[in-house]
Parts: sequence; structure tokens; C-alpha cells
Amino acid sequence: MRITNNTMIEDAKYNISKLSEQIAKYNKIATTGKKVDKPSDDPAGITKILNTNSHISSADQFLKNITAVKLKMNTNDSSLESAENLLIRAKEISIAQSTGTVSSEDRLASAKEVDGIILELVQIGNTKLGSQYIFSGTDTLTKPFSESGSYNGNSQQINVEIGEGVQVPVNVTGGKVFKGDGGGVDILQTLIDLKTALETNDVLSVAGKLSQIDQGLDQILRSRAEVGATINLLDNATSRLSNTKDNLTEILSGLQDADIVSAYSDLTLAQYALQGALAATAKIIQPSLLNYLD
Repeated sequence: MRITNNTMIEDAKYNISKLSEQIAKYNKIATTGKKVDKPSDDPAGITKILNTNSHISSADQFLKNITAVKLKMNTNDSSLESAENLLIRAKEISIAQSTGTVSSEDRLASAKEVDGIILELVQIGNTKLGSQYIFSGTDTLTKPFSESGSYNGNSQQINVEIGEGVQVPVNVTGGKVFKGDGGGVDILQTLIDLKTALETNDVLSVAGKLSQIDQGLDQILRSRAEVGATINLLDNATSRLSNTKDNLTEILSGLQDADIVSAYSDLTLAQYALQGALAATAKIIQPSLLNYLD
């Protein structure tokens, strides 16, 4: 079988073209560090890569949700702790001023302190995180408490997704905590009544407020327990999602990351092969192969 110059040239061009494609492929792998960069690189593997990336993105979003929520829950807890301390002080005042040995002047002075406690509780009830009030339910742009202690928020819960199909409530409403909505005690009104009793030197009424103050303390403690449970849940979710993300990232690396050392080795071999092919072709084909390459 006679092999013509044209056949030899076409074969040489084909071999050189394939070697050039290999060089481009290995060079891209060595540069990007990825063995799979587009669907044609691995049609079956690209689906796994896309799915894994999607799960990583979801984990990232849930972790961002938790970070934002934890800041809010920690603010809730610190605010409730301050409210608890104020109510403990109100209880101390009520106990001290409910005996017959205290003068009306002392009770009047204590009434002023209770008035200050009421104002501080209202300020706590109006705590903001950024531009949003944390105790106003879902109506976060509405200031929940007026100076008189009336509640202007709502009783709706805010739920945040921290996992696939997993939502947790991330707010405590001021109506429930401070006003006793749902069967509790109205803490603010109790303190207002205590103040009035002190101002009027009504010893029996001062003593009568102790049980309501104790109920208010229990109310705040229950809310703090709910907040603490949510914070623990968020911590556990953070740990679980972080581990999941690490595992997925490792899987993704196995699916798409290249062996850089091997890639550079393949690139070098392909470059040598191309140089050899060009040199051999130049000797065999006359005139030079380069005259036939467009």
C-alpha cells in the first residue's frame, strides 16, 4: 500500500492537533487545580458535583441564618437578665416597705425608685437590634411599649429555618414576658400598683404585691429558659452543619480537584511528545510540514 505525502501530512497534522489539545487540557488542569471544569470533562461526575455544591450552599445559608439568630437570642437573654435583676430589686423594696416600722417618707422615696425600675423595664421592652425591636413579635418596626407600659406589638412568633424542613421560633414577645398575655401576670402594671401603694402609704397593698412580683419573676425565668434552650439548639445545629459542610467539601474535592503533581507531569510529557512529533515530521516530510499547516 502506497502512502502519499498528503496522507502523511494529514496524519501528522492530526497527531499534532491531538497533542496540542492534550497540552491545553493539562495546562488548564494545572492552572485551575480542577480535573472537572465543564460538563464535557465528566458528564456523569458533573451531576454529583452540582448536587454537592448545592448542598454546601444550603449549609452555608443555614449557618448564616443561625449566626444572625444567635445574636438576637443572646440579646434577648441579656435583656431578660436585666429585667430579672430589676424585678428582684422591686421584690426587695416590697419586702422592706411592707413592715409597720417604715415611715411614709421612706415609702415615698421607695416609690421613686420603683418608678425608675418601671422606666428601665419599658426601655428593656423597647430593646432594638439594628433597626428592629426584639420584643414586638413580627411587627419589628413598631415600638412595643409606650411610656405608660401599654403593649403595641403583636403575639406572633418569628420562625427561622436552620436546616432542611427545620424551623425554630427565635423571638419572645413583650406581651407574653412583661404583660402576661396568655395567663401570666402583668409585671408592668404590678409595679405601677406597687408605686401607687408606696406613694399612698398603703402597707397592706405593698405586701400584697409580693406574690405577683414572684409570679413575674417566674414568668421571666421561664422565658429565659426558652431562650436558653433555643440557643443550645442553635449551637448543636451549628456543630452539625459545620461537620456536614466539611464532609461535603471533602467529597467535592475528590470529585473535581486534580492531582497537581500528576497534571504537571502529564503536561511536560505531552510537550515533549509534541516537540518530538514536530521534529520527526520535519525530517520525514519534504518540504517542511510547516508549509502545509494553515
